[in-house]
Amino acid sequence: MKRVGKIFLSAMLVLWMVLPFGITSKAANPFTITIEQTAANDTADHTYEAYRIFAGTLYEDAGVRKLAEITWGAGVDGPAVLADTDLPASLKGAANAYALAEKLSTADADTAAAFAKVCEKHLGTKAAESTKVGSDYQISVTDPGYYLIKDKDGSLDGKMGANTRYILEIVGNVTVSTKEDVPSITKNIVEGNDRVKSNVAGIGEKVNYEITTKVPDMTGYTSYEFVFTDELSKGLTYNNDVKVTVDGADAAVVAATTTPATTGNSAYTFTVSNFIQYANKAGKDIVVTYSATVNENAIENLATGDTNTVYLEFSNDPKDTSKKGKTPEEQTVTYTTEIKVVKVDGNNNSITLQNAKFKLEPKTAAETAEYLINGTTKGNEEYTDANGEILFSGLKPGNYILTETEAPANYNKLDNPVSIGIVATRQTDGSFVYTYNGDASVTVVGNVYTIKIGNNKGIKLPGTGGIGTRIFYIGGGALILIAIAGLIIFKATGKKKTEA
Repeated sequence: MKRVGKIFLSAMLVLWMVLPFGITSKAANPFTITIEQTAANDTADHTYEAYRIFAGTLYEDAGVRKLAEITWGAGVDGPAVLADTDLPASLKGAANAYALAEKLSTADADTAAAFAKVCEKHLGTKAAESTKVGSDYQISVTDPGYYLIKDKDGSLDGKMGANTRYILEIVGNVTVSTKEDVPSITKNIVEGNDRVKSNVAGIGEKVNYEITTKVPDMTGYTSYEFVFTDELSKGLTYNNDVKVTVDGADAAVVAATTTPATTGNSAYTFTVSNFIQYANKAGKDIVVTYSATVNENAIENLATGDTNTVYLEFSNDPKDTSKKGKTPEEQTVTYTTEIKVVKVDGNNNSITLQNAKFKLEPKTAAETAEYLINGTTKGNEEYTDANGEILFSGLKPGNYILTETEAPANYNKLDNPVSIGIVATRQTDGSFVYTYNGDASVTVVGNVYTIKIGNNKGIKLPGTGGIGTRIFYIGGGALILIAIAGLIIFKATGKKKTEA
């Protein structure tokens, strides 16, 4: 009887190479393979398959179960494996399953993993498929042997999971814990030293973004795809300034446009070039930074804000790097605000006034601001429409001055500008509560500030106590004095004439 006890070492090398694990076994017949899904970030539902690569006769030696009389199993085309040009050089020349098993018994981990990869190209009859039991997976096989355990082809395409491939010696019940590396991402808006999921900005203002992740374990891969796809709402314009660092050093990145999921949006891919070169940096930080500018289309999403959504696609199958997993989407939101000016009659607020001209400016002269007036024209000064309204849209929080530069016909112009303060307070869920400070009567609904400005009809006279009133009093008094003096002179003259 031919025995190859050392093949267990080879099987373990394959398993350690492709999938780090903890393993225990217990004799039983039929045999149950339990796969504990413990890999961080792996949220995909897996379908595992078992293929019997080596068959053998089960025997017991000093209480230890072993396999003898090694032959090819029904799960693989043995002659095709032996003839495959990708078979590692140290394994070539074997005439049969037993001879190959002997060579594998002294192989290193890379050779064992390469053998498993070759076997997967020449699979035969599937022995069994997994069923999900709680959070784990179980496969039941009836015969002892060495089995290739792998994810079903295509079952993880576009999912948050990575393919596994490993060989197990099955002489009893076996439990393995998966630990394949599945990357995850985090996306934030950068505001100084803060990282936030939402902000409030004005038209023309730049929003800075940051994506963070880590270099995955690329063991078993000869190439690796690592591609970010970023989609911006139409109110955000990408500034073509993406930068990627790996472990603090600049990395080459290729940016390209792609088709957005939502019509009207824009989308870009950021592909890290030759990513496999970072295989020796597993666990190190990857940081992606870029920016977008708020444009006039932001007012179309005034209530909901403009989103910036990203996901990562990554290689998840060592034998076919065109197969990719996909992370859940990460999203940020940028809001703007709006001031609605309503010009009304001072004595009857139900009467709105057309052709009052208002100018809106930042209170601080050093600040610059772009607004969209009535949803069509960029600027900061306009006349009220037939409804007595002007909309200044796309504003960021801050202090503004509203000045009436022309009054409607037959109405008095405001004496002084109106101070308007827009305050946006971020809540724990990323939304904002909008409040107001200033010297005008304002109604705030969501992020829209409505200000009613009343004016009175008539010619504007100087105010009480002003210099004009004092001139009026002085001039009037002088006229009275002149009249009195004239009367006295007149009487005196008349008296003289009578005496004469």
